[in-house]
Amino acid sequence: MFTTEYMIYAIICVGVFTIYMSLVNLLRSDKFSARVNKAGLYVGEDAGHSPGVSFNDAIEKLASWFGMSDEERKKRNQQLMSAGIQSPAAINYIILYNRIIQPLLLAAALGIWARIFIVGNLGKFGLLSYIGLSVLCYIAARSGVDIYMRRRKKQRQRILLRYFPEVLDLLLVCIESGLGLDAALARASRELDVVHPLIVTELDRTRLELTLLADRVQALQNLADRADIVPFRALVAALIQTERFGTSLVDTLRVLAEDQRVTRLLETENKVAKIPALVTIPLILCILPSFIIILIGPPFVTVIDNGFNFGPKPAAVKSAKPSPKRPSAAPRTESTPGK
Repeated sequence: MFTTEYMIYAIICVGVFTIYMSLVNLLRSDKFSARVNKAGLYVGEDAGHSPGVSFNDAIEKLASWFGMSDEERKKRNQQLMSAGIQSPAAINYIILYNRIIQPLLLAAALGIWARIFIVGNLGKFGLLSYIGLSVLCYIAARSGVDIYMRRRKKQRQRILLRYFPEVLDLLLVCIESGLGLDAALARASRELDVVHPLIVTELDRTRLELTLLADRVQALQNLADRADIVPFRALVAALIQTERFGTSLVDTLRVLAEDQRVTRLLETENKVAKIPALVTIPLILCILPSFIIILIGPPFVTVIDNGFNFGPKPAAVKSAKPSPKRPSAAPRTESTPGK
């Protein structure tokens, strides 16, 4: 059943969708012109450039209007690197979120509270629904980017830690066979391409940085900064020590691989030791109520049947019924002789 409130919501949704499509059509580039330009067939004053404006270029231009301090930009780049986001345009989206979307979310939260206290007419939605929506808007405005970054970073670090010992073993085998560091990284990336794509991405980037950058130590340090976990920092420290002082990399990798295997075994034993404590919670919540019902149920049913009368049950009074009379025997008549 359509009401005025539904019509208002529908008009708002259509308006938001129309604005979004207008912005997309305004900011997107001409795909046909881009293909012609890529093929080298575009002729004009701006040969070599697409006549349209790409979406990332528009976002970058908008972000340049607001700006960001160098310290904050460096911090955000480190967060993006640790979260595995390699796109150079990601920092522009963060700037727009902090400068545009965050104030809008805060204004929405304040508008919800104003509706609660000033208007007072909550309609079909309850008070808890408005309070929950305002709290979600506030949390998304204050720390939405940080929550997303931390979540992606934890997921990425968990995957890197899970498969790090296998990478160490493979690097150790490659280096023991006589390969150099660059060749060992290339071989490990080729072998683990399908099984561990995330680690392969990091190894390939490190290998390319070792080839292209003049400072090999900085290339290895970038690997430690991107991973931001202790095992990778230990590996990078060993590789840097080998690059600077020419120490044996085989012995160092063998010690690191053994240490990682022992660490993973200890973590598994720690998780197994926590199982009894974790099982206690479903045991109390699911199984214990069943035992309580089984033990208390029959006495409770008996009490209900007795009408909650906890005293002794009165003895049943037997009603006295008259016993049926037996028919009396007919009197005997003695016959006298002679009559």
